Order: sequence, then C-alpha cells, then structure tokens
Amino acid sequence: AKSTSKARAAAPPSAAPAEVPAGPPPRRASRGRGSVVLSAMPVVDGGGAAPEANPMGQPRRWGPPKLTMQQARDALDKAIERFERPENKRRIRRTVREIRGSTEDAMERQVKLMSALLPMATGMMASLLREYGFEEADVMIAMLQIHEFAEKEKSGEMLAKFEKCKAYLAGDFGA
Repeated sequence: AKSTSKARAAAPPSAAPAEVPAGPPPRRASRGRGSVVLSAMPVVDGGGAAPEANPMGQPRRWGPPKLTMQQARDALDKAIERFERPENKRRIRRTVREIRGSTEDAMERQVKLMSALLPMATGMMASLLREYGFEEADVMIAMLQIHEFAEKEKSGEMLAKFEKCKAYLAGDFGA
C-alpha cells in the first residue's frame, strides 16, 4: 500500500487522471476473507445505455437486453417453431423417455429432466437468443421477460404459447 501512495505522490500535478470507463462499477462478492471483484462486462446490443461505441460501432450496454412486446411475441413464435421441428421433438422425447425409465423417485426424475432438458433447449435456442442480443447464459432472463409480456397481454394468446413451450420442455407435444 505504501508503494502505491508513493507512486501517486511522485506523479506530476499536471498529469491527467486515468480515464474511468462509463457504466456501473464492478460488483463485489464476499467470499470468506476479503472480496472478489465480479467483472461488469458490457453486452453489445442496439439499445445501449452507455454512449460510447464498441469496436464494431454498436453502442455498449450493461446487462442483458430488454425485449419489446413485439420482440417477445416474435421470439415466442420462433421458439415454438424450433421445438416443433421433427429432429428436436425426437431428441426431447427420447431424453424424457430415458430419464423417466431410469428412476422411480419423482424428485430425482425432475432434477434429471431439468438438468438434461434446459441445456438442450438452450442449445436449440442459441441462435434465436443471439438475434435479440442475448447470450446463451441469459436464456432464463429472456424467458422471464417473455413471460412478463405474456401475462400483461390481454388476449391470453401469448400466455397460451408460453405454456405450450413449457409443455414441450417437459416432452409433452400433445397427441
């Protein structure tokens, strides 16, 4: 700590202070003694909060993107289309059948289903998520945003489609 203060004292008064990047400060997480810095990496998207641009000329934005109602509708329709592809239906059904046959314990079966199906669905939706600025790790955030819009929509059509996606994730494709 002393060498740092000496280095600051030795800097000429005319030296400009180091530039601080725009955006929120890094978050800190406590882990035993001291704390660990969790980096706050910007996510690039068209609706940026920070004014400066990244090397690709797009505005920087902190955190996952925010969908509009129309984007949520479109994403939901595209998700259903992907789940209904024959190869995806087969993969989901096969996985569900294997897991259901592997254990009698309902809790263990549920954990295994979610452990297998969530990454599978995320993989199926990866390019769709990227279309809207989401990373694969943000799939749950995207789903929560879509669900919020579905609950707000007056007709109930989006909510029915959302429930259909949930059923597909459980391996239920109807008759």
